[in-house]
Amino acid sequence: MRAALLLGATTLSVAAGYRLVRLMAGTSRVGVDERFGALSIGASQLVLASARRLAVAFELNPILAGHLVVAPRRCVQRVNELDDAEYDELWRCVRQAQVLAEGRRAGSRASNLLLKEGVGDAPLHVHVVPRTGPADFERDDQVFDELYSWVPLPGVSPTPKDKLEVPPDSARRDRSAEQMAAEAATYRGLCNDLAPGCGKPATAHAFSKFPIASEQIFYTSPSGLTCAFVNLRPLANGHVLVTPRRIVPRIGMLTDEEYEDLWRSVRDVQKIVEAATGASQSELGVQDGREAGQSVPHVHVHVLPH
Repeated sequence: MRAALLLGATTLSVAAGYRLVRLMAGTSRVGVDERFGALSIGASQLVLASARRLAVAFELNPILAGHLVVAPRRCVQRVNELDDAEYDELWRCVRQAQVLAEGRRAGSRASNLLLKEGVGDAPLHVHVVPRTGPADFERDDQVFDELYSWVPLPGVSPTPKDKLEVPPDSARRDRSAEQMAAEAATYRGLCNDLAPGCGKPATAHAFSKFPIASEQIFYTSPSGLTCAFVNLRPLANGHVLVTPRRIVPRIGMLTDEEYEDLWRSVRDVQKIVEAATGASQSELGVQDGREAGQSVPHVHVHVLPH
């Protein structure tokens, strides 16, 4: 199974500071139209907007009931084009969209979430897909194919892009501790320029029940709440994991401080692995909950440069 790409949420109340603008399909039009790249999206499709309206959530051509799309209000192609306020508010809006999406789909106990950087007219956006289990699709990884070919409106042709090709499970092999330590050392060496102070020697990490040696950890956030380490069986060159230090199975169980620290760390780590691999963009994702394909019950964000 391509067990690597997507995110989710649990049960949080929709926090103050977010405006719920549409609860069901029949609600009348509210607000103003928004832009999604070259497209004008009608206000009736707007589901959620952040307090400062730096990020919005739409219901656009869902692949499953409850599927939402979250985007910065300012259309950009890359994560590095967002300023700090826009980036933080994007992920706060995603967190609320996860709660809303799971609440709107009966039987949902997990979510898939995938950040796609923009290509052509499609701007940067995050998919939130509430899941009930394997019955959602004919095969486990079909959700990834559906999101890869997703278009914002029916009848719109997908923009051609380089697809992230990943090997089948049968072709993946565990790497040696020496190989993993060498890769981590390469990334750690880039921290001084790209994430000053975050490449310091780290203590070992417990990834749920799996011990991660300190030599395989290349990034620790200034707060110490988050770390990043290399992958035992990477799907692609530069595929790494970013996790909270605290063992928490669902994103919704993170404190606000942990959640914000996690995503700020992901941004740093993305810069590091892209610099090391020469990649032009990345996909970011988490499978949040067993029904969404999570294999290790500890929140982890996959960073896949390509």
